[in-house]
Amino acid sequence: MSNKRIVFSNINPMSRYQKVLFTGVLSIAMTGCEVSIARQNIQQPFLDVKTVASSVAHPQSEMPYSVKTASSVADASTEDQQKQAVQVIRHYYNAINRRDYKSAYEDWSGDGAASQATFEQFKQGFRDTVSSQVKIGKPGRIDGAAGSLYIEIPVTITAKSINGNIKHFKGSYVLRRVNDVPGSTTKERMWHIYSAKIIQVN
Repeated sequence: MSNKRIVFSNINPMSRYQKVLFTGVLSIAMTGCEVSIARQNIQQPFLDVKTVASSVAHPQSEMPYSVKTASSVADASTEDQQKQAVQVIRHYYNAINRRDYKSAYEDWSGDGAASQATFEQFKQGFRDTVSSQVKIGKPGRIDGAAGSLYIEIPVTITAKSINGNIKHFKGSYVLRRVNDVPGSTTKERMWHIYSAKIIQVN
């Protein structure tokens, strides 16, 4: 009986040892799996970061819908400004053909003062004109000076008088607008005719 107790007591510590050992191995195995899984979970975002970094380094090949560069934005802005200036010239001649001389006069800077004529003088200047057709050339570059922007626009003009005569003119208009500075009004930031250099060619 006592021998059985001794054998039994010898077996129990060994079983407990094996149980602890098995538990430790199982814990290590599970930890290893968790680390492996964690590493797998980490790897994919890490690759994404590299992909994004590569896309930033090579925006044209990797990011076809990338944000415009500062230079392309500036080019687009310049083109928009040129179109707006051209539209002023078109409006000017459309107003003249409609006999809306007041509107045409106000296309000049300073509410018409830049034309160097009073409104009545300006209006009388078209008394013999039946129609005016304008062809607009390629706008020049936009230059800045003293808080203002300037652009020169070449034109060719065909005018028909009341007696049927056709006259041809060629030259350019310089338009001006105030830069986008604090305190400037919406009207000041619009293009207006600043000066004209028009000559008759026949």
